[in-house]
Amino acid sequence: MAYIFRLSVVLTILISASPAAAQVENPIVEARRLTNFGVDAALNGLWSEAHFRWLQALETFPNFPAAHNNLGVVFEHFGNYNQAREHYSVALELVERNRFIHSNNRMFLRFFYQQIQQTRRGEADAEGEEAVEAPPEGAPDADAAAVEAPAESEGDAEGAAGSGDETSVTILGETYGRVGSARQVLIKHPRRETPMSARYRRVYIAGFSPREADYENLNFETTEYLRSELRKYSLYEVIPLEELALPSDEESFYELVDDYEFWRNLGGRVGADLIICGQVNFYAEPSDGFYPYEYRDTRTGNYRTAQLLIQRTAYTIELDLYFHDAATGELIHEESFGQTIVYRGRLELNLQAFFDVMNRVLPRFMDLLVPREHDAIRFLVRG
Repeated sequence: MAYIFRLSVVLTILISASPAAAQVENPIVEARRLTNFGVDAALNGLWSEAHFRWLQALETFPNFPAAHNNLGVVFEHFGNYNQAREHYSVALELVERNRFIHSNNRMFLRFFYQQIQQTRRGEADAEGEEAVEAPPEGAPDADAAAVEAPAESEGDAEGAAGSGDETSVTILGETYGRVGSARQVLIKHPRRETPMSARYRRVYIAGFSPREADYENLNFETTEYLRSELRKYSLYEVIPLEELALPSDEESFYELVDDYEFWRNLGGRVGADLIICGQVNFYAEPSDGFYPYEYRDTRTGNYRTAQLLIQRTAYTIELDLYFHDAATGELIHEESFGQTIVYRGRLELNLQAFFDVMNRVLPRFMDLLVPREHDAIRFLVRG
C-alpha cells in the first residue's frame, strides 16, 4: 500500500512539472506560443487557423498586444471592420510607441473613413456607433510608410519593434508591453458596393467645362476617356450622347450645377439614372531642380560632386466632379482630384501627357462608382 502511495505522489509531481501545466501557470508564455503559431499560419495563407489561435491567445492572456494587433489584421481581411477597429485600438493602447501597430491603426482608419464610412453612416447612426473622425490634415501618411518599410529579418525587426516597448510585467491585472518581430502581409478588402453602384445603372457623363486651360478640346477628351473606361471596367450602361457645352466661367457653371430642374429634365430626356459633369484643368509648367552630379577631375583623378540644373516640365490635371440624381436633379456627391506627372525637358501640352496623368486619376474616379476589392499592406507582429 505504501508503494502505491509513493507512486501516486511521483506521478502527481511529474504531471505538475509538465509543459502544459507550466503554460497554465505562465499565461504570457502560452499566449506568445499561440500568437506566433497564428503568425506562421497566416503567412502560409491559413487565415482561419490564425484567427482561431489568436483568439486562444487572448483567452489565455487578454492583454497580449500582438494578438490584438493580429486579430485587427485578420478581421480587416475578413471585412469585419468594427471588430478590426476595436482590436487595433486596444493594441495601440497596450503598446503606444510601436511603429508597426501604429502604422496598422493609422492605415485602417484612413481606409475606413475614405472607403467605408460614407456607405455606413446611416447604419452607424441607427445603431448608435461612434463615428470615425477624418485623419487630421498634414498627418503622416502611414500607407506610404508601410509600403516603403524594408523587409526585415526577424532579428532586425525584433529590435526595432521591441525597442522602448519593454514594461515591468505583473501577470494579474497588468499589461504585457513587449512586441517581437514584424512581417508585412498583403490583405484584400472584400468587394463592397459603393454609394452610387447600389442605386444607379444608367449613367450619362454630360461634359466638362475647361477651366483656364490652353488645351481647347478638354471637354471632348475628358468625357470620352471616362465613358470608355467606365464601359470597360463596370456593368453600367453608359449613355453615348454628345457631350454638353458647359459654361466656362465659374459663376455660370456653379449656377448650372445648382439648377436641379435642369438636371432632372436632362435625365428625363436622355434616360439616365445618374448624371456626371464637372470642371477640368490641364496645364504644364516648369519644374526645374538641382540634382547631384558626380564627375572625375581630369587634373587630380579624384571624383567630385556638383549640383546640376535639370530642366523639367510638370503636367497637372485638376478635376472637379459633380454627381446628380437624374430622377430629382439633386446634387448627391462632389469630388475633386488633382494629379501631377513630371517629365525631363521643356515640353508642350499634348494628348499623350494628358492621358498619362488621367490614368493616375482613373482609379479614384472608379472607386466612386465601381465595387471592387482593395489591396492593403499590414503588419503581423510576434509576441
